[in-house]
Amino acid sequence: MANKITVKGNKEGICWRDDRKAWEVRYTSDVTGKRASKYFGVKKLVKAGWSMADAKKAAKDEAEKWRKEAISKDVLAVKEAEQLTVDKLFYERLYPTLANKERNTVASYETRYRRNVHPVMGHMQIADVTGDECRKVLIRMDKDGYAAETMWRTYVVMYQLFRLAEDDGLLGSWGRSPVTASVRAICKDKAALDAKNAEDTRQMTPGELTALLAAAEGCCYYDEFLLVSLTGLRVGELCGLHWDDVDFDAGVIRVRRNYLYTAGAGGGWREGHLKSPSAKRDIPMCSAVRAMMQERYRHRHERKAAGSLFEGLVFLTSGGRPTVANNYNRKLEELRRTVGIDHLSIHSLRHAYATNCAALGVPVAILKALMGHRDIATTYNVYVHINVQEFTKQSAFGRYNADMKYTLLGENSPNDFSDKVA
Repeated sequence: MANKITVKGNKEGICWRDDRKAWEVRYTSDVTGKRASKYFGVKKLVKAGWSMADAKKAAKDEAEKWRKEAISKDVLAVKEAEQLTVDKLFYERLYPTLANKERNTVASYETRYRRNVHPVMGHMQIADVTGDECRKVLIRMDKDGYAAETMWRTYVVMYQLFRLAEDDGLLGSWGRSPVTASVRAICKDKAALDAKNAEDTRQMTPGELTALLAAAEGCCYYDEFLLVSLTGLRVGELCGLHWDDVDFDAGVIRVRRNYLYTAGAGGGWREGHLKSPSAKRDIPMCSAVRAMMQERYRHRHERKAAGSLFEGLVFLTSGGRPTVANNYNRKLEELRRTVGIDHLSIHSLRHAYATNCAALGVPVAILKALMGHRDIATTYNVYVHINVQEFTKQSAFGRYNADMKYTLLGENSPNDFSDKVA
């Protein structure tokens, strides 16, 4: 039979537990609203030769000391919370904890806070922030046309910020983070809407891409646009492409590097990790890509790298550095108006490559390897958005059709291609 519990009250919040032979301190924080309890036993003292009365008195003194310290911490926390704004919480508390994260992640946190969170609540005391302010941040972003992914990043910043405040007991008597499920629901609703819109979005047709590349001939970025359209490289992989990664003998481009650019003070170019282990891959070069790369190789010494970081890169500006993605996108914006197609970016050319491969009959498992996707479900979404009959009618990439089909599928069967992907 379990021991009978006898509780003898002795001052508020402190009681004697016969079953544990210990004093129990129960304390509910006025700041966080959380209840804490701690036991101060007498068994060790009795074993050491103390009398029970002396042991109980010493243990009770320790219990009272612990409770007074807890109350003092509460008082200090209240004073600190009264002076701590959301800006201070971010820059003085949360920002230093990001030191071990990737530079781009840190920049993303700072950008999302500065542009989206700060205007709504940066000046407020943290204890005064409610779910209304948090929802207002995301509702504003939705009205301003931000993508669901960007809104989610902002939600994560707010969540981490107020979880830190909650853990440190800085949120007043309520003591709970204002970033609740109703705030998160705004991101979920936006993501569902973006997904539906993506299903309704018409992909760029091969005829449009052929017209775009024709319009781009002669512009300074034509080679890059052609390469991404016929290999599906990500922009960071394009910027980091090194001549050592171009194997003319094997007829493949080996994706091994990812160059990242961070704007602002302390930013610039750096070599980062590939997006995932699956991004490390070999992509076959069709004859159009091979001819373009060989021509560039012959003229590779005409542009000098601006530093050791850029030595050996395939694509350099006149200043000896890679091209920032926004410059590619600005040029594409000019070209798409000429051709008369919807808004696009250099990443749209990567999607066009995937769509064309799907229309040509490249098996989804092979296409996953070509694209460097970690999850085959991402690749499978390509098939959801294409109209195979439309693509076939337009002779997929026009003059590049036979070239691509031979390179990717071989002369006879899609299975001939499986041994060409590393």
